[in-house]
Amino acid sequence: MISNMVAWKDVTPDVFPGHLSYSCLDEHAGCQNGCCAGLSIYSSIEFQKLGSHYDQECFFVLEGSGELLNGDTVYPLVPGVFFLVAPGNPHTIRALSSEEPVRVIWFHAAI
Repeated sequence: MISNMVAWKDVTPDVFPGHLSYSCLDEHAGCQNGCCAGLSIYSSIEFQKLGSHYDQECFFVLEGSGELLNGDTVYPLVPGVFFLVAPGNPHTIRALSSEEPVRVIWFHAAI
């Protein structure tokens, strides 16, 4: 049984320095206990302010080449890569080219 369906193109994005974030599944779509999922598009070639969360965050890279800064370590991002950021770990993403943004699906899961 499907509780709700949402297309990212129908969601108003949150605008952050260097990226757009489309929160597609959240409490308004029936998610519970902090569970949420969406799509982010990173266009900046500079790392922006590090962010961290109380829960774990999973990502899947759909398009573009970029880098993840997780704490003090930089990891390459290419399409097809999944990665997990542990709770409390400061992280940010950047594109390697201003002409090719990095598109990722993200998912927050309570622990």
